[in-house]
Amino acid sequence: MRILIAAEIFPPDIGGPASYSEALAEALQARGFEVAVVCYSDRPDGPAQPFPVHRIVRGGKFRHYRAYAKALGRAAAGAQVIYAQGPIGSGLPAWWVSRKTGVPYVVKVVGDYAWEAYQNTGETAQRGGLHGIDEFQRRSVGGLRVRLLRFFERLVARSASRVIVPSHYLARIVAGWGVEPERISLVYNGFEAPAVPERGVARRELGVSGQMVISVGRLVPWKGFDVLLTALAQLAGVQLIIIGDGSDRTRLERIADERGVAERVRFVGRLPRERVLARLAAADVFALLSAYEGLPHTVLEAMSARTPVIVSAAGGNREVVEDGVNGLVVEPTPAAAAEAISRLLADPALRERLAANAFAGLERFSFERMIEETVGVLEKVQMSKPK
Repeated sequence: MRILIAAEIFPPDIGGPASYSEALAEALQARGFEVAVVCYSDRPDGPAQPFPVHRIVRGGKFRHYRAYAKALGRAAAGAQVIYAQGPIGSGLPAWWVSRKTGVPYVVKVVGDYAWEAYQNTGETAQRGGLHGIDEFQRRSVGGLRVRLLRFFERLVARSASRVIVPSHYLARIVAGWGVEPERISLVYNGFEAPAVPERGVARRELGVSGQMVISVGRLVPWKGFDVLLTALAQLAGVQLIIIGDGSDRTRLERIADERGVAERVRFVGRLPRERVLARLAAADVFALLSAYEGLPHTVLEAMSARTPVIVSAAGGNREVVEDGVNGLVVEPTPAAAAEAISRLLADPALRERLAANAFAGLERFSFERMIEETVGVLEKVQMSKPK
């Protein structure tokens, strides 16, 4: 079977989605599938791969979207299935190519991009603080761009042969878009357990001293970094490392200054995975206080580094973390976050127990399991294609 992966990001670009697309392509090829990739890129070339990679250089407003759709159409010749890694940047071109060629497509949905765009407009504050993704599903709000994103992501999902989601939470969201439950496949995110340095070694190599909390993610309003910064003001002497970048960085730096914690916070930007893992291993606590999550890959990586985790009760977080068993689940408020962090920092035995339980439970998020379940979905789509 020939599988065409429509990726939105691919190495040498860094980030979880890029790593996932590359690992997926390699694993499929190792299982005997013929694989090709079409992706967006900051440059026209990249590291050599054992399969064709068609790179479309970003830029020129909508020009690169048109170029991507054309490249996907050419690469679809002879393909049995297109696997799109998102409903807009790659899913919309996959929908168009599928209509033109008859090649069925599967789309992976890890979030509601229309809701994310709506949050970034600032209109939520003008409408009395509509922040919840669940409420957004029931209301028609936002400007033209948000409404178009909402229309197209739902069109792409409803037209796909299958929709893959990484959590029960997102399965419910996608069902609300009008996708029949039998066409929604739950495949938990998986990853290959990385080699992570021992905590003491990591702390020495990084020059870490004192108590350290870490968080990783895009710097966007719904990730809860502002809550974490406010909580830090109640935690004397504790350092905070924030890994990631995004549109909210300037606001967050201002909040750190206003809360009087700027000297104890380091915004280190985006880092390659091995450097992220080293910092996770060196930290005393990992915290993610987001307003919504499909399934938090960064939490899994913190668990693999044997770092105790604190998460909000939002979205797919509760499908990874059971409060008091393999982590702590809190309301995303500064008081609750500060209390949970203080509790862990003051109790080494609790930190060790939660981290050990979390590491032992990572089996259900194994990379092999994810690939096998993904292959099962793609094969069902290929076999159900009309002859």
